[in-house]
Amino acid sequence: MPVRPSRRTVLGSAGLLAAATALPLGTSNAHAAPVAIAAAPEAPLIPAPQQWTPASGEFLFDSRSRLVVDSAHQTALAQAAATLSDDLLVTTGIRYTPVQASAPAAGDVFLTLGSTDTQLGTEGYLMTVGSSLRIQARTATGAFFGTRTFLQFLRRSARVPAGTIRDWPKHKERGLLVSNAPAKVSVSFWQQQIRELAYLKLNMVWFVVGYPHAPLAEMQQVAEYARRYHLTVVPMFGVPSHMDYDLPNRPDLQVPGRPTDLHIGKDAAYTWTRDKLAPLVQGMQSPWWHTAADEFLAGSDVPEWDRNFLAYARAHYGADASSFDTFSGFINYVRGLVQPQGKRLRMWNDTYLTWRNVPVERDVVIEHWVHWGRPASQLIADGHELQNCHLDYTYYDNWAGGHQLDAAKIYEQFRLGQFDGSPAIADDHPKITGSKLHVWLGFSGNDPEQTIIDKLYAPERSLAQLLWGSPKTASTYAAFAPIIDAVGKAPGNVAPPASTATVRSAVTATADQRLFAISTDSNVITTSFANGAWRPWSAVTTGYAAGKARANAAVTEFGGRLFTTAPDGRVLSTYFDPAIPSNGGWHDWMSIAGGFYDGKSGANAVVTPSFVNGDVPQLFTIAPDGRVMSAFHQPSTIPTNGGWSGWFDIPGGFFDGRTAAGASVATAGSQIYTVAPDGHVMSTFWLASQPANGGWANWFAIPTGHADGRVAANTPITVAAVSGHTQLFAIAPDRQVISTFWSADLPTNGGWHEWFAIPTGHANGVVAPNTRVVATTINDHPQLFAIGSDRHVMSTFWSADIPTNGGWHEWFAIPTGYHDGLVAPNAWLAASVVNGKPTLTTATDDNRVGTTSWTEGGANGGWSAWATIQGGYNDGRLRA
Repeated sequence: MPVRPSRRTVLGSAGLLAAATALPLGTSNAHAAPVAIAAAPEAPLIPAPQQWTPASGEFLFDSRSRLVVDSAHQTALAQAAATLSDDLLVTTGIRYTPVQASAPAAGDVFLTLGSTDTQLGTEGYLMTVGSSLRIQARTATGAFFGTRTFLQFLRRSARVPAGTIRDWPKHKERGLLVSNAPAKVSVSFWQQQIRELAYLKLNMVWFVVGYPHAPLAEMQQVAEYARRYHLTVVPMFGVPSHMDYDLPNRPDLQVPGRPTDLHIGKDAAYTWTRDKLAPLVQGMQSPWWHTAADEFLAGSDVPEWDRNFLAYARAHYGADASSFDTFSGFINYVRGLVQPQGKRLRMWNDTYLTWRNVPVERDVVIEHWVHWGRPASQLIADGHELQNCHLDYTYYDNWAGGHQLDAAKIYEQFRLGQFDGSPAIADDHPKITGSKLHVWLGFSGNDPEQTIIDKLYAPERSLAQLLWGSPKTASTYAAFAPIIDAVGKAPGNVAPPASTATVRSAVTATADQRLFAISTDSNVITTSFANGAWRPWSAVTTGYAAGKARANAAVTEFGGRLFTTAPDGRVLSTYFDPAIPSNGGWHDWMSIAGGFYDGKSGANAVVTPSFVNGDVPQLFTIAPDGRVMSAFHQPSTIPTNGGWSGWFDIPGGFFDGRTAAGASVATAGSQIYTVAPDGHVMSTFWLASQPANGGWANWFAIPTGHADGRVAANTPITVAAVSGHTQLFAIAPDRQVISTFWSADLPTNGGWHEWFAIPTGHANGVVAPNTRVVATTINDHPQLFAIGSDRHVMSTFWSADIPTNGGWHEWFAIPTGYHDGLVAPNAWLAASVVNGKPTLTTATDDNRVGTTSWTEGGANGGWSAWATIQGGYNDGRLRA
C-alpha cells in the first residue's frame, strides 16, 4: 500500500444549459397532482440478477404504499429499513416511515428474513413481485441488497413487473480501495462512494488509518457510515514499507539507505510496530486488517537482504534460515497482533518471496497486483486465498503515465483467473475471492474529488457486473453503456455533471422582428428587420458589468425587456425606450439583486420569464444550489430594485425542487417545468389558494413511456399547444425527440400521457447534443425544429390526417444556401415571423447568425436558402 506515489514507482510520478423558452403557442392550466416515478417495460439492473422468473401483472409503488418490516425480524432489519426510507425520500420526495406488520398489504414493500434457501448465502435475497413487493433473505445484508434492486427498479419506473428474482453473488469480495495516506479525502467523498458501492452491491471498502490525512477518529466515522450500508471496511496501515510519515524521525529503525522501510532485522522494530498498531487495531471495527508490505526493499538484490536480515533470520528461525524468512516472520508477527482482536490479515503479493523455514501463515489473504514475487498459482498451492488486483484492469494512478480505468476493458476482457504475469487459473477457483478498483493518490497533483468520482462511475458498474457473476444482459460494453445510464447514480449522489459546452447561439427572436445574441466579446448584440432588410448589428454596452454576459449565458426577451446573466451570476435587465437619446435607445443594464443567494444564479443558468397570477411578470432561473429561484415585477408596490421583488426559492416535493446540472426552466403561465437530478422532467404550479410555499405546489415528476421520461444532459423543456393540449417536448438520452401531453381525460399519471418518441425520416430523428426543440405553427400545423446529428436543421409537423407516428410527419432536413445550412456545435434555434414569413435563425458553422424563411409552395419544402446577417458590431459574429 503506497503512502507515496512510488507504487508503483515503476509506473511514473504523481500528476493529475442553459435553456430558452420556445415560441408560446398558448398556455394551459395543466396542473397535475404529484405522481411517483412511473412505468417502463424494461428494467435494467446492475448487476443483473442471477434468476428472473416473470409473471403477469405489476407492482405499483406510489404515495399510498408503505414500507413494512416483518415484526418478527424488526431488530435485525431496522437499519436496512431506515436506510431505505432515507433513499426513498431522495428518490420520490416522500418519506416512507417504516412500520411493522406480519404481512404486507397491496402496494407495500415488505422486508423479512427466515429464508431457508442456502444458495442465497449471506448476501443473496428473494424478491417476489405481485400486488406487493416482498424481499426475503437469510441475513439483514441480503435483505439490504434486495432493497438496492428495488431502488434501481424505481430509477426506471414505479411500476415493477411482476415476477420473482432469486439473486446471490458469485464472488465474495467486491469493492474499492482509495489510498488516502498521501492526500486528504473528504468525508463527503467517502459517503458518496459508500452509497455508490452499496447501490451496485459492491460490499467492501479499503482505506488507510493512522496517518496525518487519515486520523483514527475520522476513519471511525467513515466505517460507521459504511456499516449503515452493509459494507465491510478493510483498514490499512503500511508496515514494514512505505512508512513516509513515521520513520523519518527514527533513523535507528530505518533500513540503511531506505528511510521509509522499517528495519525488521532489529527487535526494536517489533516493539515499535506493536505499540503503533495497538490503538488502531482496537479502534477499528472490522474483521480485517491490511498490513500492505508492498515494495519492501524495492529494486534490491539478495546481498542487500542478507546484509540486513540474514543474521536475524538465523537467530530466530534456524541456522539454515534465509533472509526472506525474516520478512515472512514479520508478517506472521503482525498477524499475531491483529488476530486476537478478531481480525484476519491481508497483504500485497509482491514482496512475498521464496522462503525457506517460515512461510506466511495460510490464513493471510494475498492481494495480487503485479507479477513480482511468487506466482499466483503457487500462492494458491501454499494455501492462501487470493484477490485479483490486476494493475492493468483495476488501477487508477493519480500521476502522469500511470494506469487509468477503462470500463469497457473491465467489462469485456477482465478475468478473475488471469493474474498479472501468472498462468491462467479457473475464474471460479474457490481460492479466488474477487477483486476491487484502486485509486492511488500522490502527495500533490491529484485529480479533484469530483473528477475521481466521475472516473470511477462507469468502471464501478462494469466491475459490479463481473463480480456478482450473473448472466450478462449485454454482450458488449457498447450495449451495457445504456444500462449504466438507465440505472444512474445511487440515491443521494449527484448525477454525472452535464456538459459545460458553450451555448454558441442562443439567438432570441421577438415578435417585433428583432434578434438578440451574444457577440464574440460577450456583449449582447441586436438587429432588427425594417424596409425589407436586416439592420447592422449594434451592442448594448452600458450599465452593470458593462452589459457583459457570463459564459454559457443566453438572452431572453419578455414584454420589451431583455434578460441575461452577468459574469458574477447576477441577473441583468434592460429595456428599449425611443426617448432615451443614447445607447441606441437602450437603458443601462441593471442587476436584479436581493433575497435568495442575493440574486446570483448558478453556472450555465439562463433566465426564463412568464406571467404568473394574471399579468405579473415573473423571472425564473437556477440558483447555485440547483434550486429554482424566482423574482416578480410589481413596481406599484415595490419602490426599490427597479420594482423587482427579492429572489426566493421554490422547494418541496420531488428532489425538494433541486435540478440537474445544466437544467433550465420552461414556463406556461403559472406552471413551470425543469429537469430533476435523475433526469426526469418535473413540474410545479402556482395557485393563489395555496397558503404554503408562496402558493407553489410541491414539485412532481412526469414519468412513464420512452426512457421513462428522462431527458439528456443540458436539455431544456419546450412547452407548446398541440390540438388543444399542453404538450412538452424534450430530448431523451438516446437523442430522440420525445413528447408528452396533458389531458383531463387521462385518469393516471396526473393526466399526463406517457412519453413517446418522434422518430423516422432524416437522421432517424436523432438530434445533436446540447440542442433544444423549437415549436411553432406554420400553415395551421404545429411544427417542430431541431438540429440533427449531422448538424443540419430538421423539422417535422403534426397533422390529424397522418395515420402513423402519432400524427407526426417524418423528419426532413432544411439544407442549401450558406455553408449548406450547417449549424455550429451546441447551437440553438429560434423561430419567429419576419416580413410575414415563418423564419428560423441559428448560428452557422462559422458562428454567424444564419436565417431562412418559409413560403408556401416554394422549392426546398418552401424554405429559402440559408443566408447570414452580417455588418455592424463585430460584423455580427457570435461568441464561440
